[in-house]
Amino acid sequence: MSPGGSGVGRVAAVVLVVAGLAAGVALRADVGRRLEVASVPPVDLATARPAAELWPQAVVSIPDNLPDGRPAWPAGRVDEDRYLMVPSDPSLPYHLPVVLDTRTGDVRELFSDPPGSRERTWVWASVGERSIVAVTAVAGDGQQSTKEVWTAPRAGGPAQRRAVFDTQDVTAYEVGGTVYASLRRFPPPETGPAATIVRILDGGRTQKVVDGFRMRSWSPWAGPETTRGLQTGEELRRSTAPAAAPTFVNVATGERRTPRTPAGVTLIACGVETCVGESREGVVSYRFDGSRQRRVTGLGPGDPYVEVVFDRSGRFAAVRVSDVQHPGGDARSFVWDLTRNTVGALGTNSQLMMQGLVPLGVTGDRESLLDVARIR
Repeated sequence: MSPGGSGVGRVAAVVLVVAGLAAGVALRADVGRRLEVASVPPVDLATARPAAELWPQAVVSIPDNLPDGRPAWPAGRVDEDRYLMVPSDPSLPYHLPVVLDTRTGDVRELFSDPPGSRERTWVWASVGERSIVAVTAVAGDGQQSTKEVWTAPRAGGPAQRRAVFDTQDVTAYEVGGTVYASLRRFPPPETGPAATIVRILDGGRTQKVVDGFRMRSWSPWAGPETTRGLQTGEELRRSTAPAAAPTFVNVATGERRTPRTPAGVTLIACGVETCVGESREGVVSYRFDGSRQRRVTGLGPGDPYVEVVFDRSGRFAAVRVSDVQHPGGDARSFVWDLTRNTVGALGTNSQLMMQGLVPLGVTGDRESLLDVARIR
């Protein structure tokens, strides 16, 4: 789900899943196919140090309010000191992202009062290699409102409107200077794809890249969108239908990849270069070709229900494990450095990572985050 994304896995069945802002594709496999995974150096989750203790250099403190008093929450990292923030006070007439310098307290307004700005509200934002990309909804009836894609240079400058869509669900990413929009239609049409990725050109023009795929937070890779497979969590837990291994497409180059899942492993999700799956022993990571396997054990008793979200680089995965038989129970979460095979434990029922930021908790009027880009 960038091959951003979130996946859900359970060792009892095989289902292709597409989740909201998820960064992965979830698959499940028949219990009879589970075999031993050999030669995987294990890390025991039960003995993992807290993530904040393991990576203290990556812990940042961000105020709950902007200097002018607006409540806001972090939506992405711009650079070492600056973070993309989204106002969250429902009494405000609109919510448009800004950039906060946590060192100086300066706020950069991306939207310098564009025409009709008070009729717009924030829908989505991402930080690309060169640009900040935002999607806004023009005042309307929720999901049926018109969506606009805007970009602003990371280095500075106001946002400019790039394209307008009437699609219900729109996310957008910048890859190598080009902006791509991932469009999804609800309910799925009787004929034709429910998902399409387009390249945004100058003058608001668009060029179709591929149908049936959806971009995730780990650009430039897109994962398959199953138009009839937008299952709820309960439907996932009941499902037993098998699904083929997904193919990912690079929207910039057209390259396609299908992961080679090792024997005895159930694929959960794939990042840029690495996939994560389940085996009888625990959670396993491996490259697309099946090599460089790593393993985390000690997930606890019960039937594990695993969710995975990757950061943009694909080096880190945030993993949450709950009991599929007790979906409302406590979940254990951890951050996994897939390169060094180290694990940092998170609190019970912690939120998953969003664009490389992992919430650690709130103290007073400040929120602590784990910014995985700070881990060297």
